[in-house]
Amino acid sequence: MSLEARNLNFSYGATPLIRDFSLSLERGEFVMLSGPNGSGKSTILKLLSAFYRSDNGEVLLDGENINKIPLAERAKKIAVVPQQNNVVLDFTVSELVMLGRSLYLSRFLPIDRESSEICQAVMDRLEISQFADRVVNKLSVGEQARVFLAKALVQKSDFLLLDEPTAALDIENAKKIMEILRKLSDKIGILMICHDLNMAWKYADKLYLLKNGETVACGEPKSILNSEVIGQVYNSKAEIIADKGIIFN
Repeated sequence: MSLEARNLNFSYGATPLIRDFSLSLERGEFVMLSGPNGSGKSTILKLLSAFYRSDNGEVLLDGENINKIPLAERAKKIAVVPQQNNVVLDFTVSELVMLGRSLYLSRFLPIDRESSEICQAVMDRLEISQFADRVVNKLSVGEQARVFLAKALVQKSDFLLLDEPTAALDIENAKKIMEILRKLSDKIGILMICHDLNMAWKYADKLYLLKNGETVACGEPKSILNSEVIGQVYNSKAEIIADKGIIFN
């Protein structure tokens, strides 16, 4: 099972945002996108999930053009966690997580046992079962991040796309999320937007570095991250310390 982008181009009006972007993601792979603000990372996630259509090029899900796959079938294969999750209604944790199973449920039948067991197992794994009856918008930012991740995971999709899931989290909560994702990537394909190059250095199998909608470098993080490439992408000086990571000067 694979998710692949081939030579994508995308513009807002007359302004080109993505230029000849290609990417491959396999099950069992943890891939990250990084680059300065405005480099096109979130737009790429929306193209890969068919929220946007590219001007040209194509996105293939297991060899089939994603725009030809019905929405319900597509959603069962690709789960998306956007950067900002606004809980407008007073959903409890268990109610919001169960929404991730909506593709498998009937409006006219009670929640089936399988869905209940899947939701409970995921909440246990993410250590949010103790919050099951609490209102989501009353939880901390770190707790909410795990709830929205749980909602995506209960879809049982082959691929998980995340837009900065650790943004605004403290160090401990960010580490907890990353350890969970690293373990999950043994069985599913994960594509994550990440601004922290040290996080990519530690956790990613493959990293795409973007600037102005184009790929500057891609590959295993420790093989592509060097002072020259970082300076080209971020206009910043950095020092690479073997087996430790990156220090910006």
